[in-house]
Amino acid sequence: MSARVEALARSPSVRERPWLCLLLSACSGVALGAAQLTHWLALSAWLGVALLSAALSLPASRRVRLGGTVLSAVVAYLVAFSWMIPCLSRYLGAPAWTAWLLTGGTAAVAGIVGRAPLHAGAALLRRGAPRWWLPIAWIAGDALLERAFEFSGGQILYGQWTVGPVLRLLALLGWYPTTALLVFAAAVAGEVTVTRRPRALVPLVAICALLWGLPPASSSDEALRGVGAVHLANITARLGAVPEGVDLLVWPEGASARRPALEEGEGPRDARIDDLPRRHGLEHIIGLAARSRRGPLNVAAHVGAEGRIEGVRAKSILVPGYERRLFGLIRVSDGEFVPGEAVPLLESGGHRIVPLVCYEVFHRPLVERGLAAGGRLLAVMASDRVLLPSAVAQEQYLAALVMRSVEYHLPAVRASLWGSAAVVTSDGRVLQRTAPGESGAIQAL
Repeated sequence: MSARVEALARSPSVRERPWLCLLLSACSGVALGAAQLTHWLALSAWLGVALLSAALSLPASRRVRLGGTVLSAVVAYLVAFSWMIPCLSRYLGAPAWTAWLLTGGTAAVAGIVGRAPLHAGAALLRRGAPRWWLPIAWIAGDALLERAFEFSGGQILYGQWTVGPVLRLLALLGWYPTTALLVFAAAVAGEVTVTRRPRALVPLVAICALLWGLPPASSSDEALRGVGAVHLANITARLGAVPEGVDLLVWPEGASARRPALEEGEGPRDARIDDLPRRHGLEHIIGLAARSRRGPLNVAAHVGAEGRIEGVRAKSILVPGYERRLFGLIRVSDGEFVPGEAVPLLESGGHRIVPLVCYEVFHRPLVERGLAAGGRLLAVMASDRVLLPSAVAQEQYLAALVMRSVEYHLPAVRASLWGSAAVVTSDGRVLQRTAPGESGAIQAL
């Protein structure tokens, strides 16, 4: 691909045509999106950045450059989240065109808003090497998307969850510095294919050497000891035996049909859940809906060994259109909750858990709050019914958990209703992963 771009760029007749910029931008979007579809295509993300950098290095009008960056972003989101079409169609029982409309609208909004700084740079900076401003614009767009929509899905690092060198760099530098450094390296490669200046490859070679020379990240996973995660095939499935070494069992979102009156916070209360497995010293964290003075809550509840609810933390990052109204107007589901306000931390014996209710795994600031409060273990409590038609979607959710664990140096467990349970170490290794359609409990360590 690079040789082809270079050959085309040498021809003055081609260099003056806007179609080449748009073609490279569209190919960039496909490569960026494909990296999110399977870990086998993880490295295509950096090809996508290189293609976009090459497109921006070609002579073109501001309008063409802007159109190219918008095209790249929207195509990337359409490819990455194409799984939404069959999932929404099945979940909503709606015509296929409705799922297409929702998916296309989501991709357009995410692509335009999430890459707004990049679009602005493409429109305003006709001169200047893309390698210098592209990384800054890229991370600014990611931060804007995360702030505006409380969601970081689709960001370029999520496709790298099985790439060891990238995980080690993430553990060392953190989310945005890692993104900026790798986008810079890929942008250099793309720019050089057009400018034909080999000296510019020096920083790319240095970054590659850094990646492959990084030592393995340290792993501290003692917090997994004694923890188990439940996976249920469907809402009527029942849990069998609990592994002997487990003293804290994490249940999925919506695992209990009870609707007790609860308020957020720690401390014993009158509400009980008596139909959970009972054993001396065995405690639970379970997902359920609750009634509160502020309105209905989607909560993670800590249930003591005697069945009494000891602590409550409500989901604060609600799914737009499903658990809260999109733009304050649109709702496609009957469920609607008020956002929780408590710090994401529940304590059970010696365990200090950061409970994340499903979609919240994509919200980095929430994990930071739990870590700052003393959290030592991530626990995702998921309901995966809407994801059932797509193995890609389930992999993307696991990828998000791996990246959270590596970034914040916290091991994690995932409990699931309709989907897969998993155990992840703080250096990103997936120790266990169950298959959808199975029921049981896995022991972390």
